[in-house]
Amino acid sequence: MDKTAYIAGLVASDGHLRKDKNNKEAEIATSNRKFSEIIKDILGEISENKVFSRKNKTAYVVCVADKNLHQILNEKFRIPTGKKSDILVPPNISGEKEIKSFLMGFFDGDSTIHTRKMRDKKVPRIRVMSTSSNILVWIKEQLEKFGINSSSLFSDKPHGFGKKICYRLEIYGSAVKKFNDSIGYFH
Repeated sequence: MDKTAYIAGLVASDGHLRKDKNNKEAEIATSNRKFSEIIKDILGEISENKVFSRKNKTAYVVCVADKNLHQILNEKFRIPTGKKSDILVPPNISGEKEIKSFLMGFFDGDSTIHTRKMRDKKVPRIRVMSTSSNILVWIKEQLEKFGINSSSLFSDKPHGFGKKICYRLEIYGSAVKKFNDSIGYFH
C-alpha cells in the first residue's frame, strides 16, 4: 500500500486541508476510535511532525501540521484547502499501486457495505457517495480499469450538512468480490 495515497483518499473523502498564517494541516475524522489510532499511526509514518488526535461530539479527529504533506495532498492529489466536497477533482496519479491505495482510502472514508434482496437472494453492495460528481466519474473509470463493474452515477436527494445534492456509485454482486480482492478495505 502507498501510505501517502491512502491518506490522500481518506482526506478527499472524510477530511480536509486547512491553513492559517503559521500552519498547514491535514485532518481526518472518523466515528471509529480504533480506526483513528490506525490513521494516527499511518500519518506518523509519513510525516516527521507530531500527529494529534482528539474526540469531538461526533467523531475522532486526527490531525498533523505538516507543510510538505499539505503540499503533496494539495498539488499531486488535487485536494483543495478548505471546504472541498463539491469541488473535488480527480488526483494527478497514474501508477496502479497509487491509484488502488487512493481508492482504498476513499472507500474507507465514504462508503457503506450492505446487502439488498434481489430475486429472493441477498446480494452484497458497496455504495460510495460524494457531492462531487467529478471524483465519482474518475473512480468509476479506475474501477473499470481493474475489471470492477459499477453502476451509473445516481443523483441522490440533498442530505447532510448544507443539504447538497449527492451522487452515488454502487458496486454489487460478483463485482464486490473483485473489489475486495483487487482494492479492498484497510479497516
